[in-house]
Formats: sequence, C-alpha cells, structure tokens
Amino acid sequence: QQQQQQQPQQQQIRCRPLLSVPHKPWKSGLLVQSLLLLSVLSSTLAANEATPQHRRKEESAAVLLPHHSFTQPMEYSSLLEDWSLSGASLFERERLMMHPGVPNLAGFAFNSGRLLTSLWKQSMALVFSGGREPTEGQSMAFWYVQENISYSYKESTVIKAPSWREGLDQLGMTFHGMKPRFDGFGVIFLTKGASGKPTVKVVLNDGTKDVPDTIAEVDTVDFRNMPDPVLFNLRVKANEMVGEMTIPTKQEATQIFQVPLATRMKSGGFVGLTAWSGAAPMPDLVSVQRFEILNTDETVTGEELRDVSAQIQEAYREMLTDEHRHFLDQKSQTDHLVRLTSLVSDHLSTSKRAEESLAMQIQALSGRVHRLGESCRELRKETDLLLGQHDQGGGGLGSLKEQIQGLRHIFNKEGAHAQKKLDAVAKNIQQVKSRHESMPENSQRMSAIAEQGLILEQTVSSRGTQMTGMMIVLVVSIVGIGLMMWRRMNYYEKRNFL
Repeated sequence: QQQQQQQPQQQQIRCRPLLSVPHKPWKSGLLVQSLLLLSVLSSTLAANEATPQHRRKEESAAVLLPHHSFTQPMEYSSLLEDWSLSGASLFERERLMMHPGVPNLAGFAFNSGRLLTSLWKQSMALVFSGGREPTEGQSMAFWYVQENISYSYKESTVIKAPSWREGLDQLGMTFHGMKPRFDGFGVIFLTKGASGKPTVKVVLNDGTKDVPDTIAEVDTVDFRNMPDPVLFNLRVKANEMVGEMTIPTKQEATQIFQVPLATRMKSGGFVGLTAWSGAAPMPDLVSVQRFEILNTDETVTGEELRDVSAQIQEAYREMLTDEHRHFLDQKSQTDHLVRLTSLVSDHLSTSKRAEESLAMQIQALSGRVHRLGESCRELRKETDLLLGQHDQGGGGLGSLKEQIQGLRHIFNKEGAHAQKKLDAVAKNIQQVKSRHESMPENSQRMSAIAEQGLILEQTVSSRGTQMTGMMIVLVVSIVGIGLMMWRRMNYYEKRNFL
C-alpha cells in the first residue's frame, strides 16, 4: 500500500479530470485487492474494444469548419466569400455543379482560407451522371496543397484564350486542371482509367517533382450513374491517409485505400476541386451536393475565426495548447474555468450590439411581411370581386369575356353603319358643291352667306366673352356673400353658445 501511495507522487500523470477527488488511504486490504482486480478486468475489456472506442472518440471530437464546407441549401452570395469559382463551375441551390455534360469544359472551385490543422477529415457527396459507357479523358479531383491557388489563378488569361484547354496550358495547370508541381496531395476520380473502368487515384508531391507520385490506384468501385450521391470520406491522420466510399446500392462504407505517410501532413494548406470534361462528345455531368471539412485535432483551431475579435482568437488558441488542456489539481481547473468564463463574457459583450441590430432587422422584416400579407389579402378580395368568384349566380370571368366580345361586335357593326352614312353625306356635299359652282348667282349668294356667317361668329364670340365675365362676377359675388354669412353666423354662434 505504501508503494502504491508513493508511486503517483513520483510520476506526474497528465490527465484531464472533470472533478478533483481528494485521496484517502484505504484501511482494508481486501477492498484494495478487489479494486485492483476490477481495474485489471476493465483494462482488459478496454484493450479488446480499443478500436471502436477510439473511432467514436474521434467522431465526437471532430469539429465542422463552416468556412471550408458547404451543404444544402446553398447561398452563393455567402459562399463566394470563402470559395473562388471559375470555368463552368456554379453554385446552385442544391449543388455545386463542376461542369455540365459538355465536352472541353473546365471546373474550378478553391477555398481562399488556410486549413490550420494537420489532422482532419473530408467528406463529400458526388454525382457523376452520363451515358452508359464511361468517357475517356474526364476527371474530377480533390486537392490539398500549400499554395493559395485561388490567388494565383488568373481567370482573365483563361477567358482570353481560344479555348479552356489552351488557357489552362498558359497557366501551367495541365494536370487534371491543376499544376503538376505542388506541395501536397490529390485524390483524382477518373471516369475511365487505364483498365477501362472508373478509377480513384491518389497522387503525392513535395513541390519538387514535375510529375506527382501515384501512391494508390483503385478501379474496384463504380461511382457513375448511381440513384443517390456517392459519399467519399477521407481521413488524414498523423501517419496515414484512409479513403472510404459509400455506394448507395450497397449502403455501407468500403475502404478503397490506406496510404502510409512518412511524415505528418503539413498544416496551413488550401483545399479545392478541379474538373475537366474531356474531349468525348457525351461526358458526364459532375456535381458536388455536400462538402465538409472536420478538424480532428483538439489542440488547434481548424480555421481562422473570422466572426470574433483577434483577442478572443488568441485566447482561444492559448486555451487549446497542451499545457492548458491538462490539469494537475483543482486550482488549475478553477483558473481554466475562470479564463473560459471571461472569454465567453467578452464574446457576448462584443456580439451584443450585432445581436441587437439583427433583432431590429428581424422586427422590421416581420412588419414588412405583415404588410405584404395584408396587401395580398386585399388584392385577392379585389380580384374576387372583379371576376365574380363568390357570386353564385354570376358567370365570373367567362361572363366578362362574353360582355367584352358583345361590345366589340356592337362597335364594329355601328362603326360600319356610320361609315356608310358619312360616305353618303360626303357624296351629297360634293354634288351640291358642283351644282353651285356651275351657277354664278349661287356663288354670290354663297359669298354673302359666308360673310354673314363670319359676322355671326364674331357676335357669338363677343357674347360668349361677356357671358363668361358675368359668370365670373356672379360666382365671386356668391362666394363673397357666402363668406360674409359664414362669418356672421360664426359670430352669432360664439356669442350665443360660447
């Protein structure tokens, strides 16, 4: 018992307890033996179940990186802040379409933020939809490289080139839409590999080779023309990379490659996707319906925390370091909880103003939606009244159409009849005019009548001006009398009633 009590004092065991339990010496040797036996049995059971428990621990510790991921529904306006797209690639509501089923098209989608962890997991849902036979020369690839490809990619050069292939050649991106000399790795999905089947190939380069090394190549999984998206999972560990694929027809994950790593994968790289539709006349349509990056390293932040201040970011990174994650006593736990409480309090104080602004915006939007609903109800009521939807005996829209057609028929009929009358009158006037022109006396009479008509017109005009002046005077008089009466009545009203 003395040796067992002295051993923990000699060795500082690094642990992360939830509660600190004070040590008390045991007084019964039988109890100590029972506890030792139970500890041996529990360690044996833990050794038998080490792999599932470790897997579940990794799954629970994985943290989704939102700035490196996208899922349905997709908002292109927010995704374009993190992703750079070019070529035939396009963010839609339910997918990222790398390129349609059209030959000689390139797809490009690279993230602009660094991945700050070296232990991570990638998961994406792929769709390859095309003809029955696979097309040669078509590929889609996932990349993790140290170079910021979204910055070095010059879209204007590709656009000015005669074709996408020539534009990519000018940029040096000749390896499945990517530069062949890169520092990182890539997972390439070929619709038709060397064996004539769909193939998954893993390539690795340290930035010094013009041709990357192929470290794995698998053609046993057909990922084309599936009823549902094909799920591909990639786990980057300290000493290996493991790739799994879930085919909808099998409903279970199949490990397709397991590649050992000589050194730990570098952190600070960039992830992205490239695609090339090939020169075949009927290539596959390639799209990604879900893309997720998860951080499996508990000691670092997977990506830059853009939504908080730099002070909070630095405090959070310091708390994740190894010396702040393991506690030797209750005092270190208390200090850590105080630091965590201060961190959360600072974040709440900085985000309070943004939350208040968001609440005001939501309230304003609610008012606008309420007014829109009232306007829609009013418009619907007006439409129902106009079309007679609720009139049980009315004809509704059909009756309105019949009435319009009837009016059109009447107007056409009356217009033709009036046109005939006008033609007859014009003909009679022409005949009368020709007769009077042939008789000189009649022309003199017509001149006298015209002069009398002018005189009559002048008389009527002068009479009209006089009548207008008299009418104005009369109106002004009536208004003045009415105003005087109103003032007098107002005076009597104030005098007698007030």
